[in-house]
Amino acid sequence: MRDASRRNQPGMRAWPSSEDDSGSAAQVAQQRAQQNLPKSLTVYSCRPPPASKRPRRPPGSTPPFPMTAALPPSAVIDTNAILDWLVFQDPGAAFGRAIECGALRWIATPAMLLEHRRLFASPSLGAWSPDVARLEAAWARWAQVDTDTVPACALRCTDADDQMFIDLALARRATWLLTRDRALLKLARRAATTGLRVLTPVHWQISTSASPEAAAETHSPAASRRP
Repeated sequence: MRDASRRNQPGMRAWPSSEDDSGSAAQVAQQRAQQNLPKSLTVYSCRPPPASKRPRRPPGSTPPFPMTAALPPSAVIDTNAILDWLVFQDPGAAFGRAIECGALRWIATPAMLLEHRRLFASPSLGAWSPDVARLEAAWARWAQVDTDTVPACALRCTDADDQMFIDLALARRATWLLTRDRALLKLARRAATTGLRVLTPVHWQISTSASPEAAAETHSPAASRRP
C-alpha cells in the first residue's frame, strides 16, 4: 500500500483525494449529459449576458439596420404644364427636372394619360412635331399612374374636364397641384385649408427656391403663342 505521506514529496505525482474524485466524476457526468442534449437546446439554453455587460453602440453611430428613406413630395400636374415640360421644353417647367432627378413624385390617373394621348395626335401640336414615343416613354418612366378609384372631392371646378386633377390631388394628399388653368387656380385658397397648394409652374419654381431667371422666360413672346 502506498504511503499517503509520499503524496507531497517533490517530483512525485499527487494522488487525488476523495473530494477530487467526487468533483471529477460530477464534471464527467455533466459533460456526458450535455453531449446527450439536442444541439438546439444546447445553444438556446445559454443565458444572455446582463444588460450592463452588453456592447453599446457609440452615440451618433449608424444603426446596424438601414433607415427607411422618406418619400419625396408628390404633385398632380395638369395637361398644359406637362406639355410645357415634355413638348415645349419650357425653362419655366423646372418641376420636370425635379421629377427626372427623383426630387418630386408625379402622380396621375389613366384618364390623364388618355387625355395626353389625344393631344399628342392633335393638329394643334403639329408645329412642334412632338415625339410621341418619347412622350410615352416619359409617362412610363416617371408617372405613378394610380389605377384605384378616386373619390370626388367637395371642391368643384367650373371646368368639368379639370375636376379629375383636384380630385386626385386631394384624395392622395399631394403637396402641389401644378396648373396654368384659371378654373383650377381659383380653387387655390380653399385647397390651401386642406394642405394642398395649387400653383402655376412658375410660382412653384419660385416657392422652391429655384432660379427666378428661368421663370421670367415663360413670359417671352414664344411662350405666349402656345395653346
